Amino acid sequence: MKKSSKVAHDPRKIFVHAFRFHESDHRLRNSISNKDDPNEVDLIAQPSMVLSAFASELYLKCLICTETGEAPRGHDLKGLFLRLGPLTRKHIENLWNEDLRRPHNQKQLNFIRGLPEGDRLQPDLLFIIGTSAKAFEELRYIYETEFPRFLLGEFPNILHRVILEKHPEWGFLPPPKHIVRLP
Repeated sequence: MKKSSKVAHDPRKIFVHAFRFHESDHRLRNSISNKDDPNEVDLIAQPSMVLSAFASELYLKCLICTETGEAPRGHDLKGLFLRLGPLTRKHIENLWNEDLRRPHNQKQLNFIRGLPEGDRLQPDLLFIIGTSAKAFEELRYIYETEFPRFLLGEFPNILHRVILEKHPEWGFLPPPKHIVRLP
């Protein structure tokens, strides 16, 4: 039986934790020198997706915590998304739809549609988040999964934006004091 998190959490600490995974994903993606080299892309693709999926999970938990004071447990991205208030969900969906119109994302959607079962892809967020709901678990153990799906690579950018719209002061705060700094 899963424990319910009734402990009051600091959403800012969740945000800082999420940001670290988000930033690590960003740095990993930008570490490859030749994005056209399939060997280089393959080397970082799955670790990058794990970081992105986990950042998304933590950002969603941060948003839930700002709305309810609780930080739910679990990794199901769709379940977490559905726990958000309707105005927050709608705002995220609007930003998702806006982001989809970017030429880079249209190119990726066309590539995905060319994959097996890619013709079933619906670009609306609820469909995509449902398809990618268990990505954090599936991608960590990809050898156990026949066909893991993660189509939310840019999702943490949207969630980060929404959080900073609600809490612009968090964009300028140092990490919490309990964080150990490496020399």
